Amino acid sequence: MRRKFLLAVAAVTATSVTGASAQTAYPNKPVKIVVPFPAGGTTDIVARLVAVELQKTWGQPVEIENRAGAGGNIGADVAAVPNVMVIHHALPVNSVREFIAYAKANPGRINMASSGNGTSINLSGELFKSLTGVYMVHLPYRGSAPALQDLIAGNTQVMFDNLPSALPNIRSGRLTALAVTSRQRSAALPNVPTIEEAAGLKGLDATAWFGLPAPAGTPREAVNKVHQDVVKALAPAEMREKFAAQGAVPVGDTPEQFTAFIRREIDKWTRVVQFSGAKVD
Repeated sequence: MRRKFLLAVAAVTATSVTGASAQTAYPNKPVKIVVPFPAGGTTDIVARLVAVELQKTWGQPVEIENRAGAGGNIGADVAAVPNVMVIHHALPVNSVREFIAYAKANPGRINMASSGNGTSINLSGELFKSLTGVYMVHLPYRGSAPALQDLIAGNTQVMFDNLPSALPNIRSGRLTALAVTSRQRSAALPNVPTIEEAAGLKGLDATAWFGLPAPAGTPREAVNKVHQDVVKALAPAEMREKFAAQGAVPVGDTPEQFTAFIRREIDKWTRVVQFSGAKVD
């Protein structure tokens, strides 16, 4: 899933950006990538993979700073990943259809964890609610990692988590995956159906995306440099394999394509926000 201000999940912040020019090699100072969620979540995983490659290219330290909170508001398209509907194993259901039936028969007894109000994980669940008519109590956390911990502990029953952070818990058997929220199945979980396959729900295409917006006023030369080097970092087969292992797909859109994409996403998710009343913490 993707969202306007809610899901711009990583930002390049570097003193070397300010005042950069065509005559100044960028970057000429250490670069900081701000990840507005705790360590261990999908945003953090993706950012660290890219940071390693950028540090090699730039010859400058690339620091990851985790700033939890604000639903991602603190922070060239980097990667796209589906969300996955995961449940606690004690929940007596084995499919999305069974989950819907159980939730309708037990209103108020399903707690839905998320990484925070207005995040992709929250809005995936809200879209599911709007399409099925089920009622789930939303419990926002300060990031995916603590939300998953409570789900594993049985304090919540369901979560529409980004696939990379949920994947280890699915493979270990600590959580049960019912469906992915993308239009197509994920290569990382080929036996897990899409929501549409599992329950005939059309219109639930919720894919998380991760980007690198720069601060306002960043010179175009610096923006182009970051874009080119990120695309280069994503190109090797080894990097794509690392992303695939996390259930992610590198994209590497141009700044113009990224801007147009965000505008489409704003239109797409406005109705979901209006339905849910979701607000950023």
